[in-house]
This record gives sequence, C-alpha cells and structure tokens, in this order.
Amino acid sequence: MFARCLQCNWIGMPKETKEDGQCPHCSSTGYLMELDSDSSFTDPDLEQLWDAFGDTAINDLDEIEEPFLDFPAGTYRFDIWHWFDERYSKGVYFLAYGSLS
Repeated sequence: MFARCLQCNWIGMPKETKEDGQCPHCSSTGYLMELDSDSSFTDPDLEQLWDAFGDTAINDLDEIEEPFLDFPAGTYRFDIWHWFDERYSKGVYFLAYGSLS
C-alpha cells in the first residue's frame, strides 16, 4: 500500500514513515492518506509511482510478485502498464522510455 502526505505531496510506502506516523519527507504528523488505484493522481504523482513500480518484483510470467497499490500479487505487469497509460498525460511509453519518439 502507498500513502501520500497531504502537507508536502510525498508519495511512498507507509513502512518508510517514522514510528509516530510522520512523513519521511517533511516530518508532518497527521497528514498521511492511503492511496489506491482509484485515487486522483497528477503526472508528478504517477512518475513517483512509476519509479516505485520499477522496484516491484516480476516473475517469468510477467506477473507482479507483491501487491502494488491495490493490484494484488499475480497481476499481469501490462495490466498495470495500461493503468498508467490511461492516467499519465504523455502515456506509459514516455514513462518507460523517456521520450515520445
């Protein structure tokens, strides 16, 4: 599961937060909100999530081996790529390769 700090817009895993629930980026307390695939995301949010998705283990069948947002383990990698493509203004190709050409 991922969280967003409503104070500074940091996005990350709740396990990265401090013991008292402080944001690891701005140290604010009480501003963390859980995220799921239906949450509203800006392009910078999606770029952060794409980077985090790059750390997600993928098996030989192109399935994720651990949950990502609310996609369960076993979800086909390209279903998640499609989710990014529908939301990111430049499309998943830009996220994956850094240019449109």
